[in-house]
Amino acid sequence: APVVTVLTAESATATSSQVLTAVPSTSALTWVATTAKTNKTGLVNVSVTASDKAATANVATAGVTGNTDADTTSAITYESDIVLPSPDITPVTASKPVTRDPFFITIDFGDEGSEYNDDSNKTVTITTFTYDGTDLLSSVSSSDDKKFLVAITGVTLGAHTVKVNAEDAAGNVLASDAASTFTVIERAVIKIPIQPGWNLVSLPGDPADTAINTVLAGNAEISSVVSYDPELPGGFLSAVRDDGNLAGTLETIDSNRGYWMLSSVFKNLEVDIAPLAAGQAGTLPRSIAVSAGWNLVPVVDITGTLAAGDVSTDSAAYFASLGTSLTRAYTFDTVLNQWELVTVATGTNLEIGKAYWIYVTKAGVLAP
Repeated sequence: APVVTVLTAESATATSSQVLTAVPSTSALTWVATTAKTNKTGLVNVSVTASDKAATANVATAGVTGNTDADTTSAITYESDIVLPSPDITPVTASKPVTRDPFFITIDFGDEGSEYNDDSNKTVTITTFTYDGTDLLSSVSSSDDKKFLVAITGVTLGAHTVKVNAEDAAGNVLASDAASTFTVIERAVIKIPIQPGWNLVSLPGDPADTAINTVLAGNAEISSVVSYDPELPGGFLSAVRDDGNLAGTLETIDSNRGYWMLSSVFKNLEVDIAPLAAGQAGTLPRSIAVSAGWNLVPVVDITGTLAAGDVSTDSAAYFASLGTSLTRAYTFDTVLNQWELVTVATGTNLEIGKAYWIYVTKAGVLAP
């Protein structure tokens, strides 16, 4: 009777192999060997040895004996795919993502289709998706049937749980639902340290209300604010505190320019910056027009996640769009009461919350 050897393609060890004796089927020339239940994912290699009843037996073989892989043209292999890998769900359990609208949840079966050489089962079908117990399976979308996306509109603050199950092309399902429980929070207010004296500061993003007395509400110790617009006659805009409110030619504070702020005490300037809107069509990354000469520019947070004092980027990258037209850049040290030169070419770290005077030889656009 033919002898059939079955083993995983990546290993020829005794523990992974099965040696079977085939039994005749309906024909004396047809034999059948039945393997034990496969208990491992991977390619399975099959080889057959048989001999006839001649006085001196003739021996024939098929397949490749021992360790092999599917690239060996004479090998006989089949796939044993018995497990659906668990997905990566974002946000992950115990994370605290900042609210946004829409709020995206991703389910990534990135390991599917790469569990072994020549894995042909590369797609997944989501069969269950619940959000806080509500069935939202119809909201799940994908471009490759491996990574899936769900957009939640009007997400609420607090804890949320998503549960997922799926089936791969081989018919495997998750033994139990994959789940993630996370807590959606408001973006923390930006806290910019203010020291006694003149402080050169900027906002990394726009407040919901840019009116100067709204932005600086509760900051009575800031008595004067000055900014600069090179396109205006004289350039400078200012507001001075009068009867409790700041009044003057400077009426708003936003993330388009830097500001001098005069304070009498140490304190944090706390500003509520809205999180970035997610996935809005037609929304471009930030850009700031600059004029030939001096400009007072902010450090903008493109990611929408940084806090005051965080390093946004290095100066070479931040000012790259200005090229050689940028010849000087300074910030100001309030404690030492002195200018600090920014070495743009070698890359000086730029901090969220600070502002910088830059000199350019021609008009252009700063694309952070």
